[in-house]
Amino acid sequence: IQKVKEETGATVIVLSATSSVFEICKANADKRKEAGKAHNMFGKPEELERFNAIAQRVAADLGCEFLDVYEPTRTYPDKPSLFNARDGVHLSAAGNRFIALQILKHLGR
Repeated sequence: IQKVKEETGATVIVLSATSSVFEICKANADKRKEAGKAHNMFGKPEELERFNAIAQRVAADLGCEFLDVYEPTRTYPDKPSLFNARDGVHLSAAGNRFIALQILKHLGR
């Protein structure tokens, strides 16, 4: 980040991770575990929040802006519509549009 800032003079914006539909993530992990397959708890809210706290601290330490898209995706009224119904983690087309709008709002301020 520092190299990019120094060599380009660009404003760097650190983007948080989004939320997830953890119920879907957990159900998928449970199915894989029951089948004896590798599994993980990707999308666990506590881990996403821990990651975002680190990202926010890095942004502050390096003099960058921080854009939180976690909270807007976490509190979105129809949250499941923002995510792929099969995994609950990857954004749907609606989710990508929503994040793009969050970025545009941030850039337009």
